[in-house]
Amino acid sequence: MSYYAGIDWVESDFDIYIVKYFPDYACQRPMTIPLEGKKNGSQIISVPQGLSHYITLFQQLSKRLLEQVMLPARRVHHWRAYPMMQKTRAPV
Repeated sequence: MSYYAGIDWVESDFDIYIVKYFPDYACQRPMTIPLEGKKNGSQIISVPQGLSHYITLFQQLSKRLLEQVMLPARRVHHWRAYPMMQKTRAPV
């Protein structure tokens, strides 16, 4: 993921929690992904199944990768220096 993003991964390791129910669809700190549903009190909303779990995992990993660049304590380089954050000129 860091290869395609052009951002170095700073963390040496982290845990991924796979749970049955969670109050949200996913969380990146700590990384938590529900398999069955989003639970709010007595209500349970099912989460998408199949490839959607992979998309959720990639989304949370992407958020975590960007978070490493944006948090001052973990800053390796300033996020404004990232090529995709640069202004582009309109085509002439």
